Amino acid sequence: MKYLITGAPGVGKTTLCLKVLGELQKAGVPCQGFITKEVRNPETHSRDGFDLISLDGGIHVPLARIGYPGPRVGRYGVCLDDFERNALPLLDAMHAERKDGCVVILDEIGKMESCSEQFEPKALRILTGRRPCLATIAQKGGGVIAAAKKLAGINLIEVTPSNRDKLVSELYLNLCRDC
Repeated sequence: MKYLITGAPGVGKTTLCLKVLGELQKAGVPCQGFITKEVRNPETHSRDGFDLISLDGGIHVPLARIGYPGPRVGRYGVCLDDFERNALPLLDAMHAERKDGCVVILDEIGKMESCSEQFEPKALRILTGRRPCLATIAQKGGGVIAAAKKLAGINLIEVTPSNRDKLVSELYLNLCRDC
């Protein structure tokens, strides 16, 4: 089964994903994929951008930064070359390896990632594959965001402050069952 986690910005989609990932890893369930992490200015504590980090730690690259000259998403410039050079081969590997019992984690399917024309077919290929998947996805958007939400076998779950804690165990149990 595929679980797409959506919700308002800052509601805790990535945090939920990381908590579920932690539970899966404690149980010895192999996981493959990537997360995005906020980059904060150490002096002002304001958000300066996002990094993309593979679950195995082998990839840690900028995804977007304020003032970066790449494609714009809000106030951020997307580091498209870094993203495509690192994330796209990772998506290919996740599809090609077809590890049974391995959960795919994609954080996130969003507007920044959608700046890459190559991202959509690769992400959709994973979402239509046989491996269980937990992904965060933007609340609004066209392209891959809209297409992913319409796929058969997708459970779209909206995260709110009132349900995010109970979703950890619910998603963990469902993903373990799906392995």
